[in-house]
Amino acid sequence: MSTDTTAANVIRKLEEIFDTFGPCNEIVSDNGPPFSSNEMKQFYHRYGIIHRQTALYHPESNGMAERLVRSFKEAMEKGSEE
Repeated sequence: MSTDTTAANVIRKLEEIFDTFGPCNEIVSDNGPPFSSNEMKQFYHRYGIIHRQTALYHPESNGMAERLVRSFKEAMEKGSEE
């Protein structure tokens, strides 16, 4: 059960999701290192994805981003069980 959120693992999981559902237009994330790395910036560019980061110290936005991160981690765990 992996919860490793390095940029490489995030990209790998997003590509799996895109293979099933197609790429998204926009990703909203917190300011965590995996989402703002050069590797992720290249990934966003390759798929034409707009990356929006939540404002620092903005509880409403950060709460939504944290929920997304939790859902993403749950999906990663579920995927590693298969």
